[in-house]
Amino acid sequence: NVSVWGSDEPIASDFIFDVNGHGWHLDRARFDAMLRNAARDAGVDAPFAVKLVDLVRDGGGWRVKLTSREAGDEVVRCDWLIEATGRRAAVARRLGATRICEDLLVAFHALFRAPAYTDKDSRTAIESDPCGWWYTALLPSGERIVSFMSDSDLVDRATLLCPAGFTGRLESNRYISTLLASHGYKVVDRLRGADARTARLDCVSGPGWTAVGDAAISFDPLSSQGILTALYTGLRAGQAIDGALAGDPVGLEGYVRGVDELSVAYCGRRNAYYAAEGRWPDQAFWNRRRGTSHITANQAQ
Repeated sequence: NVSVWGSDEPIASDFIFDVNGHGWHLDRARFDAMLRNAARDAGVDAPFAVKLVDLVRDGGGWRVKLTSREAGDEVVRCDWLIEATGRRAAVARRLGATRICEDLLVAFHALFRAPAYTDKDSRTAIESDPCGWWYTALLPSGERIVSFMSDSDLVDRATLLCPAGFTGRLESNRYISTLLASHGYKVVDRLRGADARTARLDCVSGPGWTAVGDAAISFDPLSSQGILTALYTGLRAGQAIDGALAGDPVGLEGYVRGVDELSVAYCGRRNAYYAAEGRWPDQAFWNRRRGTSHITANQAQ
């Protein structure tokens, strides 16, 4: 269920398929609601749309101040913190961890809608570009998400965050622009930009806290591994924390090693994916991913 468009014709690509079969397009809002409801059914107090105001080490645990529009300020106490604030890693960075970034990748994305639901192509489509790559998928709503990935220093952010600039850049590609035009798609929502860098924390666990998901380690969207990694690290961290609270710290050491191993495996696969595109040897975006043009972690912060 994947089309990879990087040459004159669509090509089937073995490296983007999974041994477990076809992937699925996820209705993220319904999926997130399902997870929240499952947590509540299991007895978890799972408030929604709260913000962290402050946290203080309180003896062997934590005192955490939260706020929300519905409930106002609230102070809760816990024995262990799980850092799950995504790429911001807001809690871990507050506790002294550093987010190390390997590149400058940024995603610009827009929602497109057609006048009629004539588009039945539910495959994920990826098309390479001299300065990055494009992605599109049909959403459960019948609309299409279209994203452009490039390095932040290679594109003009203001241009790509306006409809004319984004669609003008889109018209320079061959396949995705043709797909959109054939169904009469138009931009229906404001353009957005998002951090898409490969990054990880220099330490994913400390005294009384552990990071999971994108907070611990975040991948290039080309890997399509974000949700899977979040679920995997959440499960492994939960098991390790359960052991630590029972007096056995070995599980936490194993969790940290597991994140390290995950990072090594991911980097090898990512490099192989990008090496498959060889048409633009003089373009900075592709040179960087072949190792011929280097960005340091400090530059990528």
